[in-house]
Amino acid sequence: MQAGNYGKALEAFARALESSPGFPPAHVGLGHVALAGQDFAGALREYTVARLAYGEFGNALYQIEVGRYSKAQDQIRSMNDELRELRNRARGPANEAGLSTTQQNMERTLEQRIQTLQAIPLPTPDADVGPPADVYFHTGNALFRLERYDEARIEWEACAEKNPAFPLVRNNLAVLYLKAGRFDDARRAVAEAERLGMTVNPALKADIERAADALIVAQARAVVATR
Repeated sequence: MQAGNYGKALEAFARALESSPGFPPAHVGLGHVALAGQDFAGALREYTVARLAYGEFGNALYQIEVGRYSKAQDQIRSMNDELRELRNRARGPANEAGLSTTQQNMERTLEQRIQTLQAIPLPTPDADVGPPADVYFHTGNALFRLERYDEARIEWEACAEKNPAFPLVRNNLAVLYLKAGRFDDARRAVAEAERLGMTVNPALKADIERAADALIVAQARAVVATR
């Protein structure tokens, strides 16, 4: 799946479910494949099945989650090396004009992938056996793509509560708060994402301030019109 071979990924997840029906990580993987293929309803269905199954598997997932955490740490180190190499190339004499838009997008994508992996906590034997925070995050992503914004907000808020150190979910919440006209909440979400080390897109921050200013102007005009 990570290499982009979704056909083989589907086969592997299907074999996992044949061996262990209801296995939550396999359903999460199927959700990721569906999301990549823009089958947002299918992704939501798989994430929902995974969430329900976590409670049934309970402590049997502990060793798997330990392996998942270890693999995530290896991926984080590899991506950090890739990010450093990208930034070093951008600072070279051939790039005196600064970062291109493509380079900026590549950096942002790597940063977001790292932050998603960093949301995977180190499991402990007596840890909560319910769905991990990132399952709520991915469920929210599917709901957002389906334009079910209130439900996406609930999932992302649950993710933030379950893992307060996950900056990317704060960024996503800022987008939803902006859409809902909750500008103070959007500012707080952006500030928290930045406090946690995320580079928030300046366009998002500008959109929040622009929309907040437009609301103030509209309210002032409404007051004047009633006089």
